[in-house]
Amino acid sequence: MLESSYPQFLRYRSLEIGEARSDARARRVMVSVTVTGEDGVTVQATYLLIKEDGKFRVESVFGGQFGEPGEVA
Repeated sequence: MLESSYPQFLRYRSLEIGEARSDARARRVMVSVTVTGEDGVTVQATYLLIKEDGKFRVESVFGGQFGEPGEVA
């Protein structure tokens, strides 16, 4: 699914990490990113990270582009 629906995240030309915000206990962190794929398409997303056993893992990702430009998913 990642390869066909979100190719910019799999093969990117550039990645810009934006603002990061955390909850009061720093157990959850939201990070905004801007990704430009090898295809020249730029997409924005927000990663939600959660701390487990002293390490952060991706809990979810919001944004990006699903399917072909102009296609309604």
